[in-house]
Amino acid sequence: MRYTRLPHDMRRAILLFISGIFCTFLTTAVISVYIFHDVDKEMIGHWNEAFAGLCIEGVLFTLIVGGGVALLTLLGRHFFHLKGYTPRAKLGLFLGIGVTVLQYPWDFVTRTAFPKLADSYLGLYLIVAIVLCSIVIVRDNFRQMKLCQAPAA
Repeated sequence: MRYTRLPHDMRRAILLFISGIFCTFLTTAVISVYIFHDVDKEMIGHWNEAFAGLCIEGVLFTLIVGGGVALLTLLGRHFFHLKGYTPRAKLGLFLGIGVTVLQYPWDFVTRTAFPKLADSYLGLYLIVAIVLCSIVIVRDNFRQMKLCQAPAA
Protein backbone atom coordinates (compact mmCIF):
# COMPACT_ATOMS: atom_id res chain seq x y z
CA MET A 1 0.00 0.00 0.00
CA ARG A 2 1.39 3.33 -1.05
CA TYR A 3 0.98 6.26 1.31
CA THR A 4 0.50 9.67 -0.32
CA ARG A 5 0.53 12.88 1.61
CA LEU A 6 -1.99 15.60 1.21
CA PRO A 7 -1.14 18.91 -0.47
CA HIS A 8 -1.63 20.42 2.99
CA ASP A 9 1.89 19.24 3.86
CA MET A 10 3.35 21.21 0.97
CA ARG A 11 1.54 24.34 2.09
CA ARG A 12 2.85 23.80 5.59
CA ALA A 13 6.44 23.54 4.32
CA ILE A 14 6.08 26.75 2.29
CA LEU A 15 4.37 28.59 5.15
CA LEU A 16 7.14 27.54 7.54
CA PHE A 17 9.67 28.71 4.94
CA ILE A 18 7.97 32.11 4.77
CA SER A 19 7.65 32.28 8.57
CA GLY A 20 11.32 31.44 8.96
CA ILE A 21 12.27 34.25 6.58
CA PHE A 22 10.08 36.86 8.24
CA CYS A 23 10.85 36.04 11.87
CA THR A 24 14.58 35.89 11.19
CA PHE A 25 14.40 39.13 9.23
CA LEU A 26 12.72 40.87 12.18
CA THR A 27 15.37 39.55 14.55
CA THR A 28 18.24 40.68 12.34
CA ALA A 29 16.54 44.06 11.83
CA VAL A 30 16.38 44.62 15.59
CA ILE A 31 20.03 43.67 15.99
CA SER A 32 21.08 45.73 12.97
CA VAL A 33 19.28 48.93 13.99
CA TYR A 34 19.28 48.95 17.77
CA ILE A 35 22.59 47.21 18.53
CA PHE A 36 24.87 47.82 15.52
CA HIS A 37 23.23 51.12 14.47
CA ASP A 38 23.66 50.00 10.85
CA VAL A 39 21.38 52.55 9.18
CA ASP A 40 21.63 55.17 6.45
CA LYS A 41 23.34 58.40 7.47
CA GLU A 42 20.12 60.42 7.44
CA MET A 43 18.42 57.88 9.76
CA ILE A 44 21.00 58.12 12.58
CA GLY A 45 19.10 59.01 15.74
CA HIS A 46 15.76 58.01 14.18
CA TRP A 47 15.99 54.36 15.18
CA ASN A 48 12.26 53.62 15.17
CA GLU A 49 11.83 55.03 11.66
CA ALA A 50 14.83 53.03 10.47
CA PHE A 51 13.37 49.88 12.02
CA ALA A 52 9.99 50.55 10.38
CA GLY A 53 11.73 50.90 7.03
CA LEU A 54 13.52 47.61 7.58
CA CYS A 55 10.23 45.95 8.49
CA ILE A 56 8.77 47.06 5.16
CA GLU A 57 11.88 45.68 3.43
CA GLY A 58 11.41 42.47 5.39
CA VAL A 59 7.84 42.07 4.20
CA LEU A 60 8.90 42.67 0.58
CA PHE A 61 11.87 40.30 0.92
CA THR A 62 9.59 37.65 2.42
CA LEU A 63 6.98 38.02 -0.32
CA ILE A 64 9.52 38.00 -3.15
CA VAL A 65 11.61 35.07 -1.93
CA GLY A 66 8.71 33.10 -0.44
CA GLY A 67 6.50 33.62 -3.47
CA GLY A 68 9.31 32.81 -5.89
CA VAL A 69 10.25 29.64 -4.05
CA ALA A 70 6.61 28.56 -3.79
CA LEU A 71 6.08 29.11 -7.51
CA LEU A 72 9.30 27.36 -8.62
CA THR A 73 8.73 24.49 -6.21
CA LEU A 74 5.19 23.92 -7.42
CA LEU A 75 6.37 24.06 -11.03
CA GLY A 76 9.20 21.64 -10.27
CA ARG A 77 6.86 19.25 -8.50
CA HIS A 78 4.52 19.32 -11.49
CA PHE A 79 7.35 18.93 -14.00
CA PHE A 80 8.92 15.96 -12.17
CA HIS A 81 5.54 14.37 -11.28
CA LEU A 82 6.02 14.66 -7.50
CA LYS A 83 2.45 15.57 -6.57
CA GLY A 84 2.02 12.87 -3.94
CA TYR A 85 5.27 13.62 -2.15
CA THR A 86 6.13 16.62 -0.03
CA PRO A 87 9.30 17.93 1.58
CA ARG A 88 9.86 17.86 5.30
CA ALA A 89 8.33 20.90 7.00
CA LYS A 90 11.40 21.57 9.13
CA LEU A 91 13.46 21.86 5.96
CA GLY A 92 11.32 24.81 4.90
CA LEU A 93 11.78 26.50 8.25
CA PHE A 94 15.55 26.06 8.28
CA LEU A 95 15.86 27.20 4.66
CA GLY A 96 13.90 30.35 5.50
CA ILE A 97 16.14 31.05 8.46
CA GLY A 98 19.28 30.34 6.45
CA VAL A 99 18.37 32.50 3.47
CA THR A 100 17.73 35.45 5.78
CA VAL A 101 20.79 34.93 7.97
CA LEU A 102 23.01 34.86 4.87
CA GLN A 103 21.32 37.94 3.37
CA TYR A 104 22.54 40.38 6.01
CA PRO A 105 26.30 39.63 5.67
CA TRP A 106 25.90 39.55 1.87
CA ASP A 107 24.25 42.97 1.93
CA PHE A 108 26.77 44.41 4.40
CA VAL A 109 29.80 43.22 2.42
CA THR A 110 28.46 44.42 -0.92
CA ARG A 111 27.51 47.84 0.49
CA THR A 112 31.00 48.16 1.92
CA ALA A 113 32.98 46.78 -1.03
CA PHE A 114 30.81 47.91 -3.95
CA PRO A 115 28.56 50.79 -2.81
CA LYS A 116 27.45 51.68 -6.35
CA LEU A 117 26.51 48.08 -7.19
CA ALA A 118 24.79 47.18 -3.90
CA ASP A 119 21.29 47.10 -5.45
CA SER A 120 22.48 44.87 -8.29
CA TYR A 121 24.06 42.43 -5.85
CA LEU A 122 20.88 42.36 -3.77
CA GLY A 123 18.92 41.47 -6.91
CA LEU A 124 21.45 38.75 -7.67
CA TYR A 125 21.06 37.42 -4.13
CA LEU A 126 17.28 37.28 -4.51
CA ILE A 127 17.54 35.28 -7.74
CA VAL A 128 20.16 32.88 -6.38
CA ALA A 129 18.25 32.39 -3.11
CA ILE A 130 15.00 31.61 -4.90
CA VAL A 131 16.61 29.14 -7.29
CA LEU A 132 18.75 27.36 -4.68
CA CYS A 133 15.93 27.06 -2.13
CA SER A 134 13.60 25.69 -4.80
CA ILE A 135 16.22 23.14 -5.85
CA VAL A 136 16.69 22.01 -2.25
CA ILE A 137 12.95 21.62 -1.68
CA VAL A 138 12.35 19.73 -4.95
CA ARG A 139 15.34 17.50 -4.18
CA ASP A 140 13.81 16.70 -0.82
CA ASN A 141 10.62 15.78 -2.67
CA PHE A 142 12.67 13.24 -4.64
CA ARG A 143 14.05 11.83 -1.38
CA GLN A 144 10.55 11.50 0.06
CA MET A 145 9.45 9.73 -3.13
CA LYS A 146 12.32 7.24 -2.85
CA LEU A 147 11.50 6.60 0.81
CA CYS A 148 7.86 5.89 0.00
CA GLN A 149 8.75 3.62 -2.94
CA ALA A 150 11.36 1.61 -1.02
CA PRO A 151 10.27 -1.97 -0.44
CA ALA A 152 9.29 -2.79 3.11
CA ALA A 153 11.76 -5.08 4.84
